[in-house]
Amino acid sequence: GLLAMAGYYLLPNTVRVVAASSAVYHYAGAVVVVVGIRLNRPVDAWPWYLIATALLAFGTGDALEYASSLADLSDLCFLAAYLALTAALLRLVRTRSRGRDVPALLDALVVSTGLGVVAWQFLMFPYARDPSLTLDQKLTSIVLPLADVLLLTVLVRLWSGGGQRSMAYWLLGVSVVALLAADAAF
Repeated sequence: GLLAMAGYYLLPNTVRVVAASSAVYHYAGAVVVVVGIRLNRPVDAWPWYLIATALLAFGTGDALEYASSLADLSDLCFLAAYLALTAALLRLVRTRSRGRDVPALLDALVVSTGLGVVAWQFLMFPYARDPSLTLDQKLTSIVLPLADVLLLTVLVRLWSGGGQRSMAYWLLGVSVVALLAADAAF
């Protein structure tokens, strides 16, 4: 994956190459996850299918953003990817801590809502007032950072909860942290 990512940045920076390579990279990642599910047969495969769905949504969003006149739909794809990743992490949290862990889930929601409000007020508010942006661009500038915070909160809960941690959990966590860092840098 790291070699493919390095190769991606060495490709020519044209619209078609960027769109095609990004879509291929994400779609291939989704295929690898599904193959991994089939080979390893996890007890609960749904989180991994949700991760594959998120990869498909990221690839489709990139393809729409760079290669068509439907660029506004890319934001919906990115939001769907974040929701799928959050659902996958929540399912993994539930798998690791047997039974319902409602207090921890409420804690995570309170923290993410609080951080989201702070981020919205201090970081995103100038974008919400920018008259050159359309309504969907303004909403996107508010909703996607909130999705980042929610995803980070659920990831922290996944790492801090009880239960066994396999290498797959750590690799998933590192990849989500890399995604969040890249999104913040973007």
